[in-house]
Amino acid sequence: MLQHNPIGIYDSGTGGLAVYREMRRALPGERFVYLADSDYCPYGDLTEGQIRDRARSAARHLTSAHNCKMVVIACNTVDAVARGIVEDECRSIAATTTTTTVTGMIAPTIIAAALTARMRVPDARRTKMLVLSTIPTALRGDYVIGLATLLPGVEILTRPAARLAPLIENNAPREQLRECLKTYLGSTAGVTEVILGCTHYSPLKPLVEELIPGASIINSAEAGAMSAVLTLTGALSRADAATLTPVDPSPAEDARRRDRFLVTGSVASFTRAAAQFCGGEELPSLPIGITL
Repeated sequence: MLQHNPIGIYDSGTGGLAVYREMRRALPGERFVYLADSDYCPYGDLTEGQIRDRARSAARHLTSAHNCKMVVIACNTVDAVARGIVEDECRSIAATTTTTTVTGMIAPTIIAAALTARMRVPDARRTKMLVLSTIPTALRGDYVIGLATLLPGVEILTRPAARLAPLIENNAPREQLRECLKTYLGSTAGVTEVILGCTHYSPLKPLVEELIPGASIINSAEAGAMSAVLTLTGALSRADAATLTPVDPSPAEDARRRDRFLVTGSVASFTRAAAQFCGGEELPSLPIGITL
């Protein structure tokens, strides 16, 4: 792995910016290439074959055009449907350049949810989890299988939500999001933990807290970002322990300005939607339109 190569983050749209934000904070000296395949967003409306094709193209671009040392799949749908495709594509291209590590959202979120549940209620049979996700993610069943394996006896409710990601991507008003979310959540009696199984759902956290008071909320964007950070720093420290030394603020700010944002759809729409994932801050550089 080459220390100074950028980190690639790939999502269907703006949702992965929540992952970018967390990783940017934790790794101030790194450079990032963010790829939003917004021309095909939401991926929840695509067939599995279409998702695999888009994932293959995105992985190829990040690895061959930008020589990314890591590709973070900041999309639960891609992680569920096409994780192997991304790994194979990165492996085949990186074989002649450098090693590319691939990380996702689902496994670290399952672990975070299981740990949170164990700390809250040692007896899994008293835990009731609700998983909010896209339809393809729900159909693959990774969350249910993983949670049931780590927490035998846990009760798991799956809530496939087809309309939420498009609404968030298009900056829907808060009240419209609230009503749509309320419909998808359905009966929440006894729910102790909610998993936001789509990175687009990060802005929904305050609404979920309002609708299911007292429930623990596990955000896949936060869990996935932390896992990627730990994976990267571990790999770098094995190659060069000096990489873990504190980064000087000046070069860190320079690195932030060198971050690139690549968009397959409307650059203007992406820029407008980005604010809700970046704490109201502007992106450090103007997005660039590309074709995959």
